[in-house]
Amino acid sequence: VNDVRRNQKRLDEEAGKLRAETQRFAKQTGKWLALYSRFNEALLELGEVGAWAKGMEKDLNEIAGSLGAVIDAEGEYRARKQAADEKQKAQQERLRVVKQSIAKLEAQRRAALAAAAKSDEQQQQSASAASSSSSTTTPKSTTKKNKQNKNKS
Repeated sequence: VNDVRRNQKRLDEEAGKLRAETQRFAKQTGKWLALYSRFNEALLELGEVGAWAKGMEKDLNEIAGSLGAVIDAEGEYRARKQAADEKQKAQQERLRVVKQSIAKLEAQRRAALAAAAKSDEQQQQSASAASSSSSTTTPKSTTKKNKQNKNKS
């Protein structure tokens, strides 16, 4: 009977240990199942991330194409602007040359007018001197010349 009790006691202890071990194993299995579930969700998310990444790649390729078109258009704009600027500079240079020519012609005209006025003045003085030394009446030809000289100035 003692042996039976001892055996029974050992069996009860081992059964308790086995229950504890089974509970611990059940907890560990639950943890593994939770870990597997999270891993599976992560894989699904990675699939979603992969699809998202492919979508982003497509969008970025479209943006890159658009930016390339903008850069090309900007290059054309700059080339046209440069050509227009060069044309404007050439026109400004031609205008400057024309203004210089006009200024030279104006200076020549003034010099010619001054020379003509001086010549008229000298002629009038010599005519006055000649008329005061000769007679008080002036011939018609001298009067016509004086009128013409006055009209020139």
